[in-house]
Amino acid sequence: MKRLILILLVLVIYIEPSPADPFLVSDWMDQDLPYQKLLHFELTINDADIYQSIPEFNTEGKARLHFDLKLFPDGEHHFDIVSVNLYNKKSVVVPFDLVIGIPQPPTGLQVE
Repeated sequence: MKRLILILLVLVIYIEPSPADPFLVSDWMDQDLPYQKLLHFELTINDADIYQSIPEFNTEGKARLHFDLKLFPDGEHHFDIVSVNLYNKKSVVVPFDLVIGIPQPPTGLQVE
């Protein structure tokens, strides 16, 4: 029992959590019919910058958005996302707001 506690203590002390890069990820989408086949995603960020992201595919042939956010500064960001199929038809715009950054601890708290 002492050995198990010692091993757990060593693991807790020496294992440091590694922060993951933030990604914007969608659900997996079927690609069965020709009009469903995705060409790319278009992301309009903060109503200014437009990025194209090639979909990520799994072994079942389904596709999803997997967009790396590590290049964006911390703060609030607004995304408008559309998918574009092989016929160059766009989906409806999906608005999305998020805050990038490490959460800060609360301030101004008092213990009474």
